[in-house]
Amino acid sequence: MPLGVNLAAALKGCRAQRLEERLAAGAAYEDGDLVVVDELGRPPYPQSYSGWFQRHCEMAELPRIRLHDLRHTAASLLAAEGVSIAEAAHLMGHDPNVYAKTYLHLYPENSKAAIDKLDRVLGSYKSRQ
Repeated sequence: MPLGVNLAAALKGCRAQRLEERLAAGAAYEDGDLVVVDELGRPPYPQSYSGWFQRHCEMAELPRIRLHDLRHTAASLLAAEGVSIAEAAHLMGHDPNVYAKTYLHLYPENSKAAIDKLDRVLGSYKSRQ
């Protein structure tokens, strides 16, 4: 699956940091060829991501949400940008029906945009008669 420019850059940054940590740790570094690891090359506990996320939200003075809620946000943003349900579901590793029922949340401003589009289509159709 292709990566976006921003994600690719972030992963390259992670790789550079891992190489520095590997040099600093020496023989204690466990090289498992993983992307996300701690300073000794070990995979972090999944719960550590949630703690990290909460600390960064607090520092940025953002509302407290669960890390998993970012998945819902990503799905809604994809919908807002006009990405089809089939493509978004594929990107997120879901069946389109599961994706639509579970992750798709619409924003009020998008409803206005949808109404405006429908209005343009109906206006265009009316003007052709």
